[in-house]
This record gives sequence, structure tokens and C-alpha cells, in this order.
Amino acid sequence: MNWSQEPDPARLTLLDRLVCSNRAVWEHFSLEANRARVSALRAALDAGCSLEQVASALGVHVSEVDAVAWSGQPEEALPATSAR
Repeated sequence: MNWSQEPDPARLTLLDRLVCSNRAVWEHFSLEANRARVSALRAALDAGCSLEQVASALGVHVSEVDAVAWSGQPEEALPATSAR
């Protein structure tokens, strides 16, 4: 689903924030702009926006969003035998 077709006004606002923060990163990369984009991405996912909507808002393929959709800690992604 295209992000702009979201029927819920609250989620539409979050997706719009993601679009704007993504544009800011591409127009003038900075650490602050990237942090704002990550925050907007997490807020949209936490609010129940679909991976397809988030990918649409970012202008990327859904597989690129899937990698950040989990909510654990980075070390939890490692097999138990390699985490130290």
C-alpha cells in the first residue's frame, strides 16, 4: 500500500513525518537528520504502519525495511554461540 493511502490520521501523520525526515537526510545529510529519520521510522513501525507503507514512504523496496522492523537488541540477532 502506498503510504499516502493510510486511512488512520495518526499513522498518516507519522508516515508524512517519515517522508519529510527522509527527504532532509537526502538533501543535507547530518547526524541529526539521520537520527530524526530513524526516530520517525521506529515511530511508524511501532504505531502499526505496514512494512509496505514504510518502504513506500522511504522510496525503497520492502526488503530494506524488513531488516529494521525487529525490536530487539543487536546482540540478540547473533547466534548464542557467537555472542560474547
